[in-house]
Amino acid sequence: LLTSEGRLDSQAARRPSNVLITTRRLPPGHRYHAHAVGHQALAVVVNEANPLTGISQHDLRRIFEQSVRDWREIDGIDDNSLGPIQLFLPPPGWQTAMFGDLVLDGTRPEQAARSFTVAINVKAMAEAISTGRIGAIGFLPLETLAQLHPDARARLRVLAIRGRDSQAQEPTPSAIRSGRYPLSRLLYAYTDGPVAAGSATARLLEFWQSRLGQDVVERFDRFGYVGLHEPARFTPQRQALPDGRTQWMLPRAEQQRLADELERYIAADRIRP
Repeated sequence: LLTSEGRLDSQAARRPSNVLITTRRLPPGHRYHAHAVGHQALAVVVNEANPLTGISQHDLRRIFEQSVRDWREIDGIDDNSLGPIQLFLPPPGWQTAMFGDLVLDGTRPEQAARSFTVAINVKAMAEAISTGRIGAIGFLPLETLAQLHPDARARLRVLAIRGRDSQAQEPTPSAIRSGRYPLSRLLYAYTDGPVAAGSATARLLEFWQSRLGQDVVERFDRFGYVGLHEPARFTPQRQALPDGRTQWMLPRAEQQRLADELERYIAADRIRP
């Protein structure tokens, strides 16, 4: 089993059913097998007072390499009041590695830039950009936007991103699934060898790629995954129990829809007794 840092766990590798989930593609020549199970995306954000609504990958690279330092040098900006560009970065981790791969040809932004502010976490970075720093720009995982306080979220503008020879795209699920949104990539499950048909690992991968499994993939709110295709989408409701605990239950109509999805899944011989 390969860790997210690319090191081999020799003990885990002896067990053929191990699965690693990561957005990072492994180098050529490895013996591991990749199975796409979803997508992950980054959002680029500025203060709501910034008039910019979209930006090209080329200009993003210029900004985070700091070959430009003033907003007036960016296409679409005519406002002289924005002043210098202020870079905000999340703490070094998968977010900065992914941004470096997609925008900076593999160089991490903390290595490409010379002057920037590193926030204690991505939420703190988003809140700093939203509170009066008109010239600020940063990037964060897509799911972080949903976790922000509504007031902080309202003071941020998410930029549409224009890739090479394409129109600017907002980070919507449909744009991410189709590959039109440039700051996204596939989420892979890696296995440490070929997957035998009918094995537990094969059935797990089949489930993840099904409509039911894609609903599970998109519920990992901490990571902001987007499914390979439209998931089943169930909406549980929160219920308080007499002893003070909380449980989540599907409404009756949703329970029937789940039963119907399971029937289709079983009929396709995806679940075996």
